[in-house]
Amino acid sequence: LAFTKSGVTPLNMPGLYPFVAEKLIATGQAIFSTDLFGIQLLASPGSTFTQGFFTSAALPYLFLLALLAVSNLLPTLVSMKLMNTQVPKVKKVGEKKTDTESMQDAFSSSLNTSTLYVMPLMLTLSMTPLPSIVSVYMIAQNIVSTAQQLLVKYFHDSELKKKLVAVLIKDHGYA
Repeated sequence: LAFTKSGVTPLNMPGLYPFVAEKLIATGQAIFSTDLFGIQLLASPGSTFTQGFFTSAALPYLFLLALLAVSNLLPTLVSMKLMNTQVPKVKKVGEKKTDTESMQDAFSSSLNTSTLYVMPLMLTLSMTPLPSIVSVYMIAQNIVSTAQQLLVKYFHDSELKKKLVAVLIKDHGYA
């Protein structure tokens, strides 16, 4: 994958199978790049923040973490907005909620809100000491799994098709 340290070749990479090293050398791929749009994939964002958050060296990592936060929020938003599977309790006409039911509804709403916003933020902050490649992997995994979830649900749920079309028309102007 990606190693640019001096003296590192496919033959002396730790943990690399010998047949992989031989194939890399045979194809002439002895030097690897660890850059992705100015981000060193083997460096952690936290290590660049020691010089300051808004330095030119830290900006790509800030963008990466912001993209990670959005991609962590995406699956939750999609499942809450398009795939709400909770069945509301049926109440008789004129029947009022008890104090316990009102408190349970308020607690449930509060828990959903905190889970929606706080958990992606905490997960994003926990990624700062890890290598950036882990964040890139998580971004790709979140996007692919959300798309897969939408496709599977779309082909098996006719009500979701109607909701998805309505959201696309209303929010994005697609016809």
